[in-house]
Amino acid sequence: MRDEIFRIAVETILAGVVITDAQLPDYPIVYCNPGFVQLTGYPSEEVLGRNCRFLQGPATNPETVARLRRAIHEGRPAHVLLLNYRKDGQPFWNDLRIAPVRDVEGRLTHFVGIQSDVSAKVEGVRLLEQALEEWRSTVDTLPEMVFMTDEAGRVRRCNLAAAEFFGLSFHTIIGQPLASLLGQKEELFRGAGGEFRLGRSSYVVLNYPIPRRPHEWVHVVRDITAHKEIASQMEWLLTAVKQAAEAMVLTDPSGLIESLNNAFQAKTGWQEEEALGKDIFTLQAIPPEVASEIRQTLGAGRVWSGSYQACRRTGEVYLAEATISPVRDLKGRIVKLVHIQRDVTERRRLEAIAETINMTEQIGYVFAGLRHELVNPIGSAMMALSALRENVALWPLEKVVEYVERALAELDRAGYLLRTLKTFSLEELELAPLELGAFLRQFVKLIQEDFEQRGISLSLAPTQEKVMALADPRALYQVLLNLLSNAADALEGQPLREISLRLERQIQTVELVITDTGRGMGPDEMARLFRPFYTTKPQGSGLGLVIAQRLMAGMRGTITIKSERGRGTEVTLTLEGA
Repeated sequence: MRDEIFRIAVETILAGVVITDAQLPDYPIVYCNPGFVQLTGYPSEEVLGRNCRFLQGPATNPETVARLRRAIHEGRPAHVLLLNYRKDGQPFWNDLRIAPVRDVEGRLTHFVGIQSDVSAKVEGVRLLEQALEEWRSTVDTLPEMVFMTDEAGRVRRCNLAAAEFFGLSFHTIIGQPLASLLGQKEELFRGAGGEFRLGRSSYVVLNYPIPRRPHEWVHVVRDITAHKEIASQMEWLLTAVKQAAEAMVLTDPSGLIESLNNAFQAKTGWQEEEALGKDIFTLQAIPPEVASEIRQTLGAGRVWSGSYQACRRTGEVYLAEATISPVRDLKGRIVKLVHIQRDVTERRRLEAIAETINMTEQIGYVFAGLRHELVNPIGSAMMALSALRENVALWPLEKVVEYVERALAELDRAGYLLRTLKTFSLEELELAPLELGAFLRQFVKLIQEDFEQRGISLSLAPTQEKVMALADPRALYQVLLNLLSNAADALEGQPLREISLRLERQIQTVELVITDTGRGMGPDEMARLFRPFYTTKPQGSGLGLVIAQRLMAGMRGTITIKSERGRGTEVTLTLEGA
């Protein structure tokens, strides 16, 4: 009766049951129940007499099989998870348990194997592990805090950012009401969400209902403190733009207009509603090459300053001076551009008139001085030649030669004045990047021997790196030659006869400094330095410094002179860096 009950039980259970003979070679199957047939798809006649290894396949783990064989060899129970294959080739995960059967004398006679298909459970575990890994590689990497809550508002799960924010472990946070954790009302975590503050920081929470899970939510909490500060700054900037007296425009980084003030509307005729969203360079018909230069400068994060021709709404062209500055966020990204624009058409017209008047006065002054300077040598030459004409037959040859040489000397002086005037009207300069160190070394090399013959020490301070400036080499050569000639003349009769040159790099300019140990100048001489025909040298034309100043202005540079009587002179040439 008891054996019959066991037989019926084994026959009816859903798990697969096999019995193998432990006393026969290769442990053949001597029994399998209907559950085994159902599990594997093999009928009993194809199973009996075979070893269970026929269920193994290409993806079966050999280490698991080896562990199972050791247990059988040692006659002990075993529990393994094994990938087996059904008759149709379909794999399944087999939860296999084996147990040894012994007779009354303790001899091993059989093994009983109980098998269950746990594929669904294994797949569930795999999907769970995959989901956990996806969570770790996505949600846990977010800077925002992410929470999942149940219908009671308790935290079911949170990401790493949330745990780090509270300084608590995941286990401590799980089960806590989210509203209590953040010190807010529960209503904030239902519906769309909203903003809240914790201490001095501002946050926003966004709530998302979980599909097919009524009353369960995903909450994303983001720190918006920096964004609030940026918004406040932008609001202040917008107010400043609106209220500024200068014409101002606020654009995005690409130049699309976002706001413009009343001054801009009044000066250009463009109203805000028709200008918003349009490209400012296209709107004002700014020349493409200028627009390209502006975009390139701003793209490099630098401020652009300059002038260009722009159009009013009526099509009228005007000259604008502009400064365009990038506005950055806390991460250093350019988020806005501020355009400040001034209409300088009238100012430039008046400057041109003033310059014309000044130039006319200068030309008149120069030619008046030139007439005066030429009268003397030409008059002296004429007197010498007249005397020679009347007495050439009477005078000895030596006296004739003396008068001829006197006339030639005076005419040579007149020629020198005319050549100087030609230099004064030097054609348009050609500015290009010039490496000043190499230029000065070559310049000093050309003139050093002449200076040494005059007993003058000429030195150039070494430079550690290339010093680039915008200059015309011809003009700069002329300026230096003039200045060093003046310095050499100032050294006459001085016990210490030295001239030194050095380069000094500033932020946007380069300075070339010439220092001498000459006699120097007093305030009265300094006040008249750049007046045409003013000179302290017997043979000077009085145009050298005037020409030097003009040439420096043509190179967009300046010339500055410091001097003190008895202490020498320092001349600084300032050029734009390149």
